[in-house]
Amino acid sequence: MDGNYLDVSENLWQFLNVWRSSQYAEHRIFIDQICVDQANEQERNHQVSIMGEVFRGAATVHVWLGQATTGSDAAMQLMRRIPCRLADEEPLLPSLDQDELTYLDTARKELKQPLEALFTRPYWSRLWY
Repeated sequence: MDGNYLDVSENLWQFLNVWRSSQYAEHRIFIDQICVDQANEQERNHQVSIMGEVFRGAATVHVWLGQATTGSDAAMQLMRRIPCRLADEEPLLPSLDQDELTYLDTARKELKQPLEALFTRPYWSRLWY
C-alpha cells in the first residue's frame, strides 16, 4: 500500500488475486481489513457499528465467499436461476413455471452438499447488522 508491503490474511490475498484479473479491477473498493485500523479497538468497534449503513448506501456490494470448491460453481448457478422476489409481496414458488420447479427439485437432490458447504462458509458468520 502506497509502495509499502502490508500483511493480509490468506483469504484476502486470494480475493485480491481474483479481483485484480476481473472486469472490476479498476473500481475502488473498501476492504475493512485494510481500511480499518485493526489494532485500534475503538476505531474497529465504531466501523462495525456503521457497517449496515455503509452497505445500505453502497451502489454495489461484491461479496467474497472464498475460492471455488467442488460443487460451488453449480451451487452459485442454482442460486442465479432462482428469481429474486425480495421486493415483491408475492410468494416465490407460485411464480415459478413447471420447468423451474422441476429444475429446483433435481438441483435440491444433486446440490444439497455443495449448497450446505456454501452457506457454512465463514462469510455468513460475520454479517453486519
